[in-house]
Parts: sequence; C-alpha cells; structure tokens
Amino acid sequence: MVKKIFISILVGYLGWCALHPAIFHSVDYVNLIIHEAGHWVFFLGGEFISVLGGSFLQVFFPLVFVGYFFLQGDQIGAVATLAWAGESLANVSNYISDGFKMELDLLGGDGVIHDWNYILNVFHSVQYAERVGYIVWVVSIVVVAAAIIFIWVPKKEPVNRAGSLV
Repeated sequence: MVKKIFISILVGYLGWCALHPAIFHSVDYVNLIIHEAGHWVFFLGGEFISVLGGSFLQVFFPLVFVGYFFLQGDQIGAVATLAWAGESLANVSNYISDGFKMELDLLGGDGVIHDWNYILNVFHSVQYAERVGYIVWVVSIVVVAAAIIFIWVPKKEPVNRAGSLV
C-alpha cells in the first residue's frame, strides 16, 4: 500500500507537469538531455530524421522502460515510466505548438533550427502547429490518466494448475 501511495504521488506530479507543459519542470531537464541525444542518435538518417529524432527519442525512451518493467512484472515501474512518457509527450506538445510562432528559447540561441517549425514546414502545415500540439497534448493526458488508473488495478497473482494460489 505504501508503494501505491508513493507511486500515486510521483504519477500525480508527472500528471501536474503534463497539465502545464508550458512550464519547464525539473523532469524536463532529463527530457531535454534525451531529446538532444536523439538528434545525434538519428544523425545518419539525414536532416529530417535527425530533427525528428529528438522528439521521437524523448518519448520513445521512457516507453522502452514501460515495456521492460511490464515484461518483468513490475507494475509500479511500468506505471511510473508510462506517466513519464505521457509527461514527455506533453513537453513535446508544447514544442509542436510553438512551431509557428517560434517564441520558445532554444538551446544554441538565435539561428538554430526550431525542430517543429522545420518538420511542419516539410509537410506544408506549419500554420496548424497549435492544433497539432493540442492533439498531442490531449494524447499525453490520456497516457498519464491511464497510468493513474493502472496504479489501482489489482495485480493478478499466479495460479498453479491445481487452481490454488502459488
């Protein structure tokens, strides 16, 4: 029960962060490092893939851990990293929403590529940046809500062949 209360507080914090993606939260330092690493990880894929790779890795990285913890039967770890993935997606939604106005302060200062301005321009849809960002934000809230629900889903106990609990 103590673990569920602790994880509820952690997921609640991540949920609050997801609800307020325009505010830079402490967890966003980790997201930023992973985001920037994504540009390098996907560097050989060309400019478009490298630019997209930052946001992709930022969201994919915690999802890898969701899968790992799930396969290990660690419900608490899976829930925590699912909430982190949702918060990270909310952070990306803020970046997407800024794709048209380009008002966020970016690493490197003036003259650096704004990832989502570039990506949306490739698809001739930069004028829809706020709408796309809003849709991604709604998805992020759904992901965090799912994590909150999964905290309280009872974990199934293994049953042996005789039908009694192991």
